[in-house]
Amino acid sequence: MAANASVSRQWVVRMVITSVLFIGFGLWCIYDGTVTYPRGNAAIKAFKSLQQEDRMEEYPALAQQQGWPEDPSHAELKSEWDIRTQFIMAAPCLLIGVASLVRILLSTGRTMATDESGFQTLKGRRVPYDRIRRIDKKKWDRKGIADVFYEPDSGNDLERTRVDAWIFAGGEEILKDIEENAQAEIVGGTPEKSLEDGATQPGEPDVSESDEAKNTETSAS
Repeated sequence: MAANASVSRQWVVRMVITSVLFIGFGLWCIYDGTVTYPRGNAAIKAFKSLQQEDRMEEYPALAQQQGWPEDPSHAELKSEWDIRTQFIMAAPCLLIGVASLVRILLSTGRTMATDESGFQTLKGRRVPYDRIRRIDKKKWDRKGIADVFYEPDSGNDLERTRVDAWIFAGGEEILKDIEENAQAEIVGGTPEKSLEDGATQPGEPDVSESDEAKNTETSAS
């Protein structure tokens, strides 16, 4: 049975939302550090200075001209640390946001596929079934990731590739095909059932097991 897996639209949407949120918050922090906080400090200082000099009638016009708040009497001056903190918070937020976008770009266009004779990896490498030696499913139920170890064209050490059903829609059927056609040891999990046979997506509860548990409880009562 042939199967194909490409980037999941749901994953792309989640990553875009993540990127927008982190980049947006990072830019907001930079704006506060470069504009909002310095402008607020200038308004407070001017307000207090005019108040001490008994020239408060000049403040409304000055505030309108500079874009200051109308009444900063209850505001507090932002320290240098307050301003610096905005840039400290912005840095990781922008890094995560940009990294999310880069990850989307790197994943777009990549595919996995299986046919009667082998498996095409995410890097486009062809791996015959008879060279696959081990399938590690320790991360499958939690993350939708399985590591596939196979014999390379040269060398004695096994090489590793990955079946990723979290990012790539159709990864479940890819792994099922590999398990059915390769004489490989499966560690950290059990063989996959076909989605047509009622298999659950990685990370989803097994409804049949849940129903069986309920029936057991009913019988016991």
